[in-house]
Amino acid sequence: MSAYIDLLKATRAEIVQSLKRQGSMSVEALSAELAISKVAVRRHLDQLEEQGFVGHCSERCERGRPRFLYSLTSDGDGLFP
Repeated sequence: MSAYIDLLKATRAEIVQSLKRQGSMSVEALSAELAISKVAVRRHLDQLEEQGFVGHCSERCERGRPRFLYSLTSDGDGLFP
């Protein structure tokens, strides 16, 4: 629970809550929802992945590169009562 309290002080808490509500989201969707840059979202997601709260999988698109969809891990789900 102390990890969740630490997260509440940062934008990462908003990202975790958005992922809890939506299930999985792309960087673009998180950026639009939180009104911050994609670069900032990626940095926060990298930190959340290092902590084990978020994971990602790739989604194939018709053209171009696949995009990553981020979702909470079981540790991330454990942050919520």
